[in-house]
Amino acid sequence: MQMEEQKKERMNRLDYWVTPGVVVKVKHKTLANGKYYNEKGVVQEVEARYVAHVKMLTSGDLLKIDQEMLETVLPALGGRVRIVNGAYR
Repeated sequence: MQMEEQKKERMNRLDYWVTPGVVVKVKHKTLANGKYYNEKGVVQEVEARYVAHVKMLTSGDLLKIDQEMLETVLPALGGRVRIVNGAYR
C-alpha cells in the first residue's frame, strides 16, 4: 500500500503549481525595488503554466509574476486548503 502511495505521488508531482484562486506571497526582494516583498495577493489567471497574474490584496495592483518569485500562503485555522501539487492535487 505504501509503494502504491509513493508511485501515485511521483506520477502526480509536477514542476508547476500556480492555480487560479490561490493566495500567494511575493518572496522576491528586487521586484519593484522591494515594494511588494512579503505582500499577499490572489492569483487571477495563469499564463504558460509558470507565470501568474496576481492581484495584490493591499494595493489592488495587478502583477505578472513567475512562480519562482512566489510562495503559497497557509490559510487561517479552519480555512479551506487547496492541494497544489502531489498525489491528491
